[in-house]
Amino acid sequence: MKQHSPILRSLCIAAAACWALDVHAQNLVRDGGFEDTPPGSSSFSSAWTLTPPSGPNTGQQFSSVGTDTRFARSGENYANLAPEVAETGLLTQNLNTTVGQRYTLSFFLANDSDVPTNFFRAVVNGTVLFTTSSPPYSANGDYQLISASFTANSSPTTLEFQYRHDDDFWRLDDVSVVPEGSANRLQNISTRLRVGTGDNVLIGGFIINGSGSKRVTVRAIGPSLRSRGVQDPLLDPTLELYRSGVLIAQNDNYKDTQRQEIEQAPVPPPSDDRESAIIATLPADGTDYTAIVRGKNGTTGVALVEVFDLDTGTSSRLANISSRGFVTTGQNVMIGGFIVGGGQTNANVVVRAIGPSLAATGVNNRLNDPTVELVDEDGSRIIFNDNWKQGQRQQIEATGLQPTDDRESALIASLPPDNYTAIVRGRDGTTGVALVEVYQVQ
Repeated sequence: MKQHSPILRSLCIAAAACWALDVHAQNLVRDGGFEDTPPGSSSFSSAWTLTPPSGPNTGQQFSSVGTDTRFARSGENYANLAPEVAETGLLTQNLNTTVGQRYTLSFFLANDSDVPTNFFRAVVNGTVLFTTSSPPYSANGDYQLISASFTANSSPTTLEFQYRHDDDFWRLDDVSVVPEGSANRLQNISTRLRVGTGDNVLIGGFIINGSGSKRVTVRAIGPSLRSRGVQDPLLDPTLELYRSGVLIAQNDNYKDTQRQEIEQAPVPPPSDDRESAIIATLPADGTDYTAIVRGKNGTTGVALVEVFDLDTGTSSRLANISSRGFVTTGQNVMIGGFIVGGGQTNANVVVRAIGPSLAATGVNNRLNDPTVELVDEDGSRIIFNDNWKQGQRQQIEATGLQPTDDRESALIASLPPDNYTAIVRGRDGTTGVALVEVYQVQ
């Protein structure tokens, strides 16, 4: 079911929501979101071919375009797919591909019930790129992002979804096929959290990999959050930037230092003079960088720490990002935003929510059972995890990034260009210090 976080309705979570980038590559699929159906109709647009056709007669499908917005992943519509009992249905489209070009197929799939005879396949020119059955495919009604790559051996290329669902429906939405080229990557990152004192300040970490250097803007935002519906913002944030634990730059009010450079950068300056910003050129050598946001004179409140990549065209890149702080409830859960863009192939990311294992680093009052939810720019849930072994255990272990405590959460996703948010909460409303991490992996 389409799920929107109320937090996302009141705040630009990711930096991208306040400073937009054109991150979307050309989609060869026509009407991939099934939005071209005429008002009042449930028929597929001419872009799609349904075999056998839909209708009430024997030998026809029950499939249609769903128009109940509660069940769409984005937009208003989605595809409801179910042929006649014990039969196989096909949904097909021809794509204008280039022979020899690599492409990435992505779509979101949900399963409304669990019957052992059900299956779903994505097929390109007769080659199965994805196949699943129910079970084990989850029947909780949540959309999951599916991605696969292929090389076009003809033009046009036939994209075909094959399915059987005797008890209910498969739901399909946001189908895309984009040409592969340079890989998308993490571009801009942000975390919003309530800033306390001591261990409960807001700490944002990142690593720069590649060669050469990376020019970044780091910002600490507080007072201007009030205009976005945030109660009790941090009224005077300060910002410190560390390299391997050594302080390399600091700022209280952004106009006090680097004002001209900040105002001339491609990222807009903070909208309140009390907010902080630093521009720095940092070596891309895998070193850890840390941005710490505090309240001036020990004040507290909700703040946003942001890191913007000002050199997206270089070989250096933001590889791993993390933020640590005190997680409570309501508007004061941990919200980490990031942008995927700058290329054409999906970015593979691992998102983790760490709590209990922070004991090894001397952190008190830890969040003992964190959950993590990944949502897109519209606030629609992509994937959720509570305890990492209960989700994508095999895939996560293959990356070597599995948490050290079973109560901690992790998920892996192949993400097309977009703005994303990871939300960390305590299970059953518990509170404590937690760490949210986003890793880009191969």
